[in-house]
Amino acid sequence: MTPDAAGPGPLARIAEGLERMTGRAHRVDGSEVVGPGTTSLVIASHPEVVDTEQSAHLDIGFALNRARDDSTVWDRASGFGATRSDAVNAAVDAWLQTTAPVVLELLTQEGTFADHYSSAECGLPGRHAIHGAILGWGVGDGPDQLQQWWMANPVLPLIAPALEHREWPVLGALRVFFGSQRGQSTAEVRLNGTPLVQAAELLLQQDWPRFQQPAYARAFILSIPE
Repeated sequence: MTPDAAGPGPLARIAEGLERMTGRAHRVDGSEVVGPGTTSLVIASHPEVVDTEQSAHLDIGFALNRARDDSTVWDRASGFGATRSDAVNAAVDAWLQTTAPVVLELLTQEGTFADHYSSAECGLPGRHAIHGAILGWGVGDGPDQLQQWWMANPVLPLIAPALEHREWPVLGALRVFFGSQRGQSTAEVRLNGTPLVQAAELLLQQDWPRFQQPAYARAFILSIPE
């Protein structure tokens, strides 16, 4: 992934959102957002992803230490809207709601931004999980029902059998996404951007509700050594 000249719009929206969440200054400096201390954020390009006038996919990197490449937590956020600008804004807002709080919680360790789960709770031996908010989107009450199902059936322990023997990086960024429309179900689990096919298949086998109208849920989880 390489830094992308995303323009000031999404970067400014990220800076404003983080400043609102933390109460600390974040400013746009060229092609990045510079935060307090050593933190910074960039938006990167992914040539294989094709955006449209109604969709946007942004790879956002949150660097814990901007002097070290291995300290960046990446996640891809998707957004949809009537215009390209609406889609970009929706993608940024999804990232601010799901991914940013997890990284902020990693930095603060106060339980303010996201929830913490021990290895026994998340089903991953030797790993601690920081779990962000469950975001639902779509039409009708389907997204709410998916959120309720996820809260009643924690997903991480359900897919843990496909994850427990994996060699984990120090910062294991998990993106979990699933939902359905018109009878077609989809599930995706990625670790630092790499698809985890077996984990996605386990998720597809679960009894979460399916819908004819679009209904999806996603969350971001950071797995770190316990």
